[in-house]
Amino acid sequence: MEKDNNGNVGLIVASVLIGGIVLIAGFFLLGYIGIMSMEKEQRGYIMLPNNYAVYQSATGGPGPYEIALRSDNNPLVNPNVIEVGWDDRYVFFKRTDGNVEEVGILDTKQNNVKTMKSSEDNVQRLHADFNIPERITMHKVKQLWPDTSHMR
Repeated sequence: MEKDNNGNVGLIVASVLIGGIVLIAGFFLLGYIGIMSMEKEQRGYIMLPNNYAVYQSATGGPGPYEIALRSDNNPLVNPNVIEVGWDDRYVFFKRTDGNVEEVGILDTKQNNVKTMKSSEDNVQRLHADFNIPERITMHKVKQLWPDTSHMR
């Protein structure tokens, strides 16, 4: 008795077609992400520890500025960063959101962000919460931008 292989052949053809479609869609998605990342990097960036950077979040700058991983397009710290300071692990920042001014810290090894209302007490509290012995000096992003940014 002969076995009917038509069902198996149809299954193989369907699998190859679906695999091809998924592969093509993957290439388009990777291309889109790559183009978006290149566009962001062409606007310039300030390198921070552990592959983080301060970016201009829109073309035509200067500003507004955001903090994101260089390998990702999603900001970890939303736009309107106005001051920034860092050491080999932590990034301190000050940002505005409407009428509210916030200070915050990004732990670049833990990908953890903590923000508080801007005050000297909260800056000291952030240093204490993250066990940072020395005070990190803050700099206005607009003053750092022309001298330290990697412009393409």
